[in-house]
Amino acid sequence: MQLDLSILDDDQLEALFVAVCEEAMQRGPAMSAAIREAGLSAAERARVAHEAAGREAAKMRAEEEARIAREAAERVRLDGAGDQTRRNWGVRKGIALALKTVVTDLCKFPMADLEIELWQKGADRRLYVGYGFGKNLFAYHVTGGQLHPPGTVEVLRADKDLKANKDQLRALGAAIAAALTGTGKVSMSTALAWEGDAVQLSGFEPRRQVVNS
Repeated sequence: MQLDLSILDDDQLEALFVAVCEEAMQRGPAMSAAIREAGLSAAERARVAHEAAGREAAKMRAEEEARIAREAAERVRLDGAGDQTRRNWGVRKGIALALKTVVTDLCKFPMADLEIELWQKGADRRLYVGYGFGKNLFAYHVTGGQLHPPGTVEVLRADKDLKANKDQLRALGAAIAAALTGTGKVSMSTALAWEGDAVQLSGFEPRRQVVNS
């Protein structure tokens, strides 16, 4: 028989339980033993349920703490990556501004489409500045070899202004090579268009060069 006791409040349910126990005690040892067993079974079930609920709550807390920790670590990682990205673009913009003082202001070559390329094959590492393969203005030999010792500037255009400012090109190449790692190309137009602050190119101070016409 299934009784619906949900309509009873706590006090009424407790009073009913006491009344049932008292009535059972009066009906003999067998009924008393049954009531005691039922009471113990209910208490055991309540204890097991309570412990299970505690374990589940602890599991949920641990999972939530792990999730919060992961999100915090990810935010730190992304913030760090953002800072590094801004730093990288700031360095590139500083390089573009330094190049402009020599390539455009002194040697009269446009900044549009200008790029730098860090190239390496084995121990031979070079820096090219210009407009791509076959259109470069000069090369700076970072490591050098038999033909070009380390620190050599190779002017790749028959241009009097480039040749007259070769010392500045050498200083510029050395500073850029020190500021960048790895290999690949970097667009100077894109670097100049970046809205963040430029990081001044260390080791290079532009000078006004007088060129005889």
